[in-house]
Amino acid sequence: MTFPKPQLTVDYVAEFVKEHNSILTDTSEIVLISSGETSQAFEVGNFILRFNTGTDEGFKKEQYIHENYLEFPTPEILDVGKYKEYFYAISRKIEGTQLHKIDAEQMESILPDLFAVMNRMHASPVNSAWGELSIEKLLMRERWQEFARDHDYFKIDYLNKLWAEAQTLLEYIPQEKYFLHGDFGSTNVIAVNE
Repeated sequence: MTFPKPQLTVDYVAEFVKEHNSILTDTSEIVLISSGETSQAFEVGNFILRFNTGTDEGFKKEQYIHENYLEFPTPEILDVGKYKEYFYAISRKIEGTQLHKIDAEQMESILPDLFAVMNRMHASPVNSAWGELSIEKLLMRERWQEFARDHDYFKIDYLNKLWAEAQTLLEYIPQEKYFLHGDFGSTNVIAVNE
């Protein structure tokens, strides 16, 4: 189940900054970052502020990865919470360039390092609860009654049949767990000069 991407304004973000009383203080430099499939992002000075509907699970997972797997270059998430109806995450801005903004010559020069980082990430075992496959959590089963009440197309009886079938297949899932960049797009990878 995916949730709609928020459609927030700079005024909403300025209100958040004023009310939140956090490390974000400068409301004069709030810039909408147009990319993002499920969360809406803003640059606020030296920080990135993202808003999401429905869940903060992804933000918490990113925070955990940054804190426990420092060999992977990920932004430091300083705060995760809820403001009004949206979940938010505040992270430090990483200086660099998104891949879709890099020309062909630059891309050719960074590809070996990019592939090396991605290969190292995908070969690294995950030894935490975040690596556990929970189909129930993935499918948000605890919210099915709510979804069925709000959406006529959401048929619980049919989903329960699929759920029962999925349970019979769990034994075939490998026990080894590895990192996987779940949204490896040109807007979600930043090239950094070191």
